[in-house]
Amino acid sequence: APVRIDGRDVQVSASIGIALCPRDGSTPDALLKSADAAMYEVKEGGKNSYYFSTVDVRTRLSRRLEVERQLRQALHENELEVVYQPQVALSDSRLVGFEALLRWHSADLGIVSPGEFIPVAEEAGLMLSFGDWVLQTACSQVLSWQEQGYPLTLLSINLARDQLCAAGFGARLLTILATTGFAPAQLVLEMKENVVLEHLEAVTRLINTLSPHGIRFSIDDFGTGTSAYSYLKSLPVHLLKIDHRILNESRQPIGNDGFIRAMVSLADLMNLEVVVGGIEREPQERFLRELGCDLGQGYL
Repeated sequence: APVRIDGRDVQVSASIGIALCPRDGSTPDALLKSADAAMYEVKEGGKNSYYFSTVDVRTRLSRRLEVERQLRQALHENELEVVYQPQVALSDSRLVGFEALLRWHSADLGIVSPGEFIPVAEEAGLMLSFGDWVLQTACSQVLSWQEQGYPLTLLSINLARDQLCAAGFGARLLTILATTGFAPAQLVLEMKENVVLEHLEAVTRLINTLSPHGIRFSIDDFGTGTSAYSYLKSLPVHLLKIDHRILNESRQPIGNDGFIRAMVSLADLMNLEVVVGGIEREPQERFLRELGCDLGQGYL
């Protein structure tokens, strides 16, 4: 039940980790570590529940702690790398730019999946420094390609939650662009839809700060949220990126094509470009081209 404080209802939830003696430890210290590992599992699963400690749970926590420890040295040890996934105009398969993606090759852990290390970096507060490094590295690289004669027009970079909400991030980004000489009008900043919805005020503030400089914004993983799309009317974004998970491996050109048609119609209605990620097969690309999607990227 809500707790009433100063005339306001405050909702309190609990994440509970449970350890049993002697199964999960025979000393207070061992039991507390086991319970803590189980509690972390609850938080990862959405909070407000309970979980019993298991060997798997303790192993996962141990791995996470080691990943965080190594990750704190990754930038200093030059273990981070930016890779570039091509973005093509679906109308004629012309290369128009790249999405910059952060990768980590740890000297001790080997190649660590971004799906594993990026959430750890976010929780450890490392994404501000990592994000600045990615921006600096990617802008310099694409500018170098342009100077070599490649007519690239877009560089897409996904912003982490900490970057979107950090005071002064917009000013730092503009400084990086000025330092590298990269044209703001060629930069697209991608934001996960769930992060946009959680931090709508901060996102709106950042867009209003950077849009006058020509920087464009894209909603990434669009269509995976549970919200109505009314927020788009008040949010001055320029592109919608449809989540790659709607594409499938069946014999059909594409999975859930009705959903994609609806998203493309919505984008047309709002004068937004559509980017589709995760294209792996030619029939998918052909279907999306016929549908009128603007840009595509993926293993294909």
